[in-house]
Amino acid sequence: MKKIFILSLCVMLCLTSVIAYADEDKEKFEDQSYPTFIIVKGEENIKAYEEAGIIKPSPERYEFLKLPEIGTMGTSVPTKTWDLNDSSRYFSYSFSSYIYSDYKYLPCPDSLGSTGYGIYHYFEPDARQKMRLSFYSSNGDFEFNSPILDLDDVTAYGTAVKNKAYYIKYTSTQGTRISGSGEVY
Repeated sequence: MKKIFILSLCVMLCLTSVIAYADEDKEKFEDQSYPTFIIVKGEENIKAYEEAGIIKPSPERYEFLKLPEIGTMGTSVPTKTWDLNDSSRYFSYSFSSYIYSDYKYLPCPDSLGSTGYGIYHYFEPDARQKMRLSFYSSNGDFEFNSPILDLDDVTAYGTAVKNKAYYIKYTSTQGTRISGSGEVY
């Protein structure tokens, strides 16, 4: 009888410690902000996702009368802010290590994630390439990385963000020269 009581007590102790440990992990997970993102490849797929309302359509890509200025990216952290609610930004790139966005971007309202805001990229790579995007808050604090993007076709990449300005560091993950053009919206 004594052995059954001790065994029962040990089992209860083990179960409560596992539950407490699981709750602790849950709290740690909830404290970290893992971004929600979506990657869509191919012009027809991108258009279908936009029409279905799954991803935000570019406000200007299909308007042939508007020819927005093409931004240049560089090796310096940007100092100016661009509100994506007003208009998107076109860019071209060519680098072998990393470059920064030409502006700090204020995001648009979006339903991609629970944050209510999102920043989208549309890439037109010149050749197959691998790239990672690192998001930084306007004060320089690192926020999060994108997954490694394997760009072999036109690609839309959207990520949920908080309602604040971000600048982006684009990195060639293989250290090879990559180039192309795109749009941030």
